[in-house]
Amino acid sequence: MDPRLPYQAIQYFPLPIEFLTLAHNNIHSVDKNLFDHLPYLESLDMSGNPLKILEGIMKQALAKLRNLQVLDLANTSIDSIPKGMLHNLLDLKTLILADNHFHEVPEELSNSHNLSVLILDGNKFRLLNAESFPESLNTLERLDISYMPTLKEIKTGAFGKLKNLRVLQCHHNRRLTKISDGAFVGITEDPQLWPIREMYLNNNGIHVLHKAMAAWVFVDKLNIQNNPFRCDCNIQWMVEILIPEIQSAKKEYVLDATCREPEEMRGTSLVMLSTEHETFLKCTPEGGQSLGRNDKVLRLPTFQPANAGICFLLPGVCGLKFNDIPQQPL
Repeated sequence: MDPRLPYQAIQYFPLPIEFLTLAHNNIHSVDKNLFDHLPYLESLDMSGNPLKILEGIMKQALAKLRNLQVLDLANTSIDSIPKGMLHNLLDLKTLILADNHFHEVPEELSNSHNLSVLILDGNKFRLLNAESFPESLNTLERLDISYMPTLKEIKTGAFGKLKNLRVLQCHHNRRLTKISDGAFVGITEDPQLWPIREMYLNNNGIHVLHKAMAAWVFVDKLNIQNNPFRCDCNIQWMVEILIPEIQSAKKEYVLDATCREPEEMRGTSLVMLSTEHETFLKCTPEGGQSLGRNDKVLRLPTFQPANAGICFLLPGVCGLKFNDIPQQPL
């Protein structure tokens, strides 16, 4: 072959490569024709390269990989996906965007077609809401949104469009203190058709999980360990129903589920409260905000729901049995 021939004049045969790893190099961009002769490529790993932006030539090169099923762009310093890049990737099933600089879910995901796995760990989201995930992600089966140092809240309807989601990885988000009881509104109209089978909510900053948030009975694996639970009457249903369910399925997922507040209960195991709930749990809707114990009265912060009084899980407080508390529908 004459080395003086221009690149365009050189004829290549298609290469039978299905998996290509270019990870952890110093690649900033690639030639737009780089993948022209890889028509069988199914998996491309570009992780750990300082790409920073995908516009221009890089976008053109990736858009040609029509048979691509797995694209790994983790830790590439990108903060956006250019418009139209995913449009031609009809077979893309797994997209890994972890450890980048995204402040919100990329809009370009609305041009995806058949994604089943989306990894967004380690990005810079502050909140997720009903507009975060597009309708096109209704094929998604696994979503990873963990290790986000700035994620604080998941609002109503955030996961409502993910109608085939089976695995939710949402853990090690230390500032995540609130998941709305309507976070999954829209995911199904029939609780019997609840899709999610695994939820990993451990190591967040969650104070309480709401009974109405999910059809918990259909979740086969649920990890809630290492959250700073506020042990007041809002977690009554957890102690009575949820903890025993988790324990029967995967008891190690509640070994480190403990109270953070009030101070008197700090470190108390939710499993212990579950097994001895008649001693520890005394709640009443009209109990107000006072806590009595050993002739002392403590005044609690005002964080009660509209129709329920707050009484901490302490012996001898606000006597009411579990079956006296109105149960919210799933």
